[in-house]
Amino acid sequence: MFRPYVLRCLLGSALLAVLGAARVVDGDGDGASDIAATIEQLRSALQDLPRAQGQAAPAQVIAIVEQVVIPHIDLALAGQMIMGRHWRAAHPAQRASFIDAYRVLLLRLYAQHALDYLDADVEFLSTRMSGDGQQQRVRTRVQRAGRPNVTVDYQMRKREGKWRVFDAVVNGVSVVITLRQTVSEDISRHGIDAVIDRMRNKLDAGSRLQD
Repeated sequence: MFRPYVLRCLLGSALLAVLGAARVVDGDGDGASDIAATIEQLRSALQDLPRAQGQAAPAQVIAIVEQVVIPHIDLALAGQMIMGRHWRAAHPAQRASFIDAYRVLLLRLYAQHALDYLDADVEFLSTRMSGDGQQQRVRTRVQRAGRPNVTVDYQMRKREGKWRVFDAVVNGVSVVITLRQTVSEDISRHGIDAVIDRMRNKLDAGSRLQD
């Protein structure tokens, strides 16, 4: 149930573009500006953390990510998209619990990877706005010494007057679609509540993911 390795790879790569040193090449959309500002705020906060044996306490990293990054993610839309066809069958309490479990999972995954990618360089390539002006795709390219380049495209929606990310497409692979495929199989086998518990409890702060 709930294979975490794929999610670790995708979100680890997506995190590169959240933590890199931003260079806006053609990012003339508000969404790109928001991402760039979030990058700098997060990098600054993480670099100032006290460290023991070179590592910051996971709880401190989680607190910073929750404060700086989570408000810029459309958890409600992402959660609904990940649940897919099971969304209609879920009652409101299950929907809310699933969205919160996704938030917890993101926080713990980010806490594991955050300090690994402070040296990444992120190039903002372009933005593409939808016809109604309510969605946009922000294209980035991530470079890290000794590693292959990674493309991360952020899918964003305007909600309450602010741009929020609801999906990241890493080298052409969507985090939301990948999760939806896995979650759909697990819900069909084990039920919504079991999957929610798995998402909440799969990771302990500071632990490493295993298959």
